[in-house]
Amino acid sequence: MKNKIFELYDGVLGIIMGIISVIYGAFTVIIGAWGMDEFMGFWPAFIITGISLALRFSLPFSAGVFYYAWKVWDLHWTIAALIAAPGVLFFLAIFSLAFLDEKR
Repeated sequence: MKNKIFELYDGVLGIIMGIISVIYGAFTVIIGAWGMDEFMGFWPAFIITGISLALRFSLPFSAGVFYYAWKVWDLHWTIAALIAAPGVLFFLAIFSLAFLDEKR
């Protein structure tokens, strides 16, 4: 009986974390594209967004989130960096793993 309760709890937690991840990913793409639009204009932001989505490259979105939070929402740059930090940390982790795998 105890195992079934824990399995149900794990399944519910997995679903909740999946929903949170999808919401954060959509937030990053939308706000990042708006930030690139504010910084560079519509067409460069449109092209960079398309290329980034096609290549699954998230760093431009993190930069756009930082710029949008800093300039449009008028947050302090450290708070804007904290909002954009998960995308940058994810990029650095993937980059370092690919670099280490190449060195083997």
